[in-house]
Amino acid sequence: MFKIMYEEAKMVRKLMVLVLSGVITIWLWGSTPALAKGSSSTLYQEGATIYGTLQEYEKTTGRKIEKFGEAPTLRVKVAAGELPPVKERLPERPLVMKPIEEIGQYGGTIKIVSVSSTWSRMVSSRMETLLISRPGRTLPGIAESWEWSDEKKVLTLHLRKGLKWSDGYPFTVDDILFKWEDITLNPTLNPTVLVEWKPGGELMQMEKVDDYTLRFRFAVPYPQMTDLLANCAYGGDCPFHVVGIYAPKHYLKKFHIKYNPKADELAKEAGFNTWWEYFNHQHNPYYGVNYPTLSAWICTKATDTLRVYERNPYYWVIDSAGNQLPYIDKGIVQIVGNIDLYNMKIISGAADFANQYTSMKNYPLYKRNEAKGDYRVLRWVIPGGRVTFTFNQTSEDPVKRQIFQDIRFRQAMSLAIDREALNKSLYFGLATPCQCMPIHKGALCWQEWWKDYYAEYDPKKANQLLDEMGLDKRDEEGYRLRPDGKRLTIILNPFELQDVPEMTAVCEMVKEYWENVGVKVLIKPISSNLYGNLEKANKLDVAIWKKGGGLVDEPEEKSFFATAAYEVYPSQYSPWGKWIATNGKEGEKPPEWVLKIKELCDKGRQTTLGTEEYKQLSTEVCNLWMKHLPRIGTVCDIFRPTLVKKNLRNVPEKSKDYGNDMMRNTPQTFFFKK
Repeated sequence: MFKIMYEEAKMVRKLMVLVLSGVITIWLWGSTPALAKGSSSTLYQEGATIYGTLQEYEKTTGRKIEKFGEAPTLRVKVAAGELPPVKERLPERPLVMKPIEEIGQYGGTIKIVSVSSTWSRMVSSRMETLLISRPGRTLPGIAESWEWSDEKKVLTLHLRKGLKWSDGYPFTVDDILFKWEDITLNPTLNPTVLVEWKPGGELMQMEKVDDYTLRFRFAVPYPQMTDLLANCAYGGDCPFHVVGIYAPKHYLKKFHIKYNPKADELAKEAGFNTWWEYFNHQHNPYYGVNYPTLSAWICTKATDTLRVYERNPYYWVIDSAGNQLPYIDKGIVQIVGNIDLYNMKIISGAADFANQYTSMKNYPLYKRNEAKGDYRVLRWVIPGGRVTFTFNQTSEDPVKRQIFQDIRFRQAMSLAIDREALNKSLYFGLATPCQCMPIHKGALCWQEWWKDYYAEYDPKKANQLLDEMGLDKRDEEGYRLRPDGKRLTIILNPFELQDVPEMTAVCEMVKEYWENVGVKVLIKPISSNLYGNLEKANKLDVAIWKKGGGLVDEPEEKSFFATAAYEVYPSQYSPWGKWIATNGKEGEKPPEWVLKIKELCDKGRQTTLGTEEYKQLSTEVCNLWMKHLPRIGTVCDIFRPTLVKKNLRNVPEKSKDYGNDMMRNTPQTFFFKK
């Protein structure tokens, strides 16, 4: 279904040149965006302009907000005595968003279609973080301010006084300490603590100063912490216990054995075997029904085919006219069975906003149905790598392990891929063939040679490398034999990944290329859940993902070292990753080059973005990683067709597609213009 023949692709590209006049210019230059004050980026249009507090907004603009507005549905509840007045529901110093187009109108239901029952754009529109990331700047979020001391070994965070969960319960430092002490550090719930929480090899410490003041202490200077607190996984309420920074203690403690001695009994009554299984089930900020949240919408209904989200009456953000956000009353997510049905739904106009599973290959389809579906198609840039392949160098099969660890094998597999043909077949020739890179162009450490490193199409050289490493014997069908005489067979397990609908199609083309150099490939599509289980069990031959930097020249908005472990470390589930995460107590000691990367990253986390030391260390890490080619890339830098109902406004016209982090586009300010 995904594969488009070259001649057809040429025809479509000609059409797109007419329809997409200036698309390449947009990718490279964009337009002047409405960004957070102080940003130097001119590449993309972010969402609303953000002011950390009402007081900052008034001081910066000279405009006064004399009173607060609220949705008519909430005003009725206030009049009936069901809710306190809006001023009492807001924190003392609410965050302010100035919409990119205009002050919105309250009301309406936004309809969204999703293929996944576990993820949707409504989920990624609800990921509130302690701080907020914008190009060149970190802004207040749930926390209204912070300061460093003791040479950046102490970070003091100030929460917004009067901030409340969606059920009206106060949000305090206790919710952060609960997540840290009772979830992250609980070995039953979370057996492995991330290296990001252990700068200098020592566990960070948290100290409660008062209900709204929290102090972090680190063994070494750790300026990257503010970047982590602005990351949608690390800095929010995440159901994956290894990440996340806060959780609703008042709601979850009844399911926790520490606070409820009868938690096991409670779990059994609910059909679970243990308290921790039930706790994991209840700790569901994404689609747990009536789960307390700090986001703009609360999940009020969840079935296999439907999710319903309704406005949070205690949401802590206002617009620049003093109106409590969000503008939209409700979100309804319809879950369909497959990508074909998804596309049928969205082109018929069944969705008010759609980009989760859209793809470049269907752009002509979306454009043809614009008028019929009453939507407009935006082009949101997806900077960075697309489908990548990481051979499991800690495979349980000792022969495969030996083969995968030989850099000549990884070089050969990369050289065997015809990236130009793949680009023409699947991306209309509008992507950029390149190697997987650890960070995007524009970063201080970026090197020109990365993009072409073993990325040319050279099957002759690939065959030569495979022969040199001892894989020169073949069976009667022409496939290469392993040293033990068995056929070398690699299994690829593409799975449903919302941001990469072309994953299976890429695998099909890569299979052809690898088999052309004598390596047999079996494609076995699986569910995302099974993929995750196989990865955790170290059972995959090849990890398939969307990773790496791109060639769109964009500013480095946060430190590479803040999430370097995600980009350049071995998987936390692999024996090497476990060894790193546990300081050698578990897993298997990695080779020297991996240990060197860890050593450099540990030093890098103590540096500040923009300094010469930062540049030197990040360059050394990335060069070392590239030379060992642990991950093989295909193409980078495409765009995401984003279908938006014509009357849905305050949606950035030229944005980055942030994947799981829709908050960058400030959906709280979207509204239906009447």
